[in-house]
Amino acid sequence: MEEDGNITFTYSYGTVSRWSPFPFLATAMGFSVGHGIIGRSDGLVYMWELSTGKKLQNLHHFKDAAVSSIVSDDSSHRAVAIASDGGQLLVYLPS
Repeated sequence: MEEDGNITFTYSYGTVSRWSPFPFLATAMGFSVGHGIIGRSDGLVYMWELSTGKKLQNLHHFKDAAVSSIVSDDSSHRAVAIASDGGQLLVYLPS
């Protein structure tokens, strides 16, 4: 949930709050193997560690499009698909 730049993530191990100075809204969220993935209205997609709440990396930035969907595959393949409202689709496969 994101309100006025404050993001609160609640999961089975507890709650992590992160203050953000940017007024972008979370538009999609997913989870994969102990990591959270969030997509924002400005097109930024990033990953954080669920156990600590630490941001790990930016995955992608869709130009002029919001993130519309994040879907993960919990099978042994662990693929993550991320779509934008501009019609782009990215599929991440673990190496």
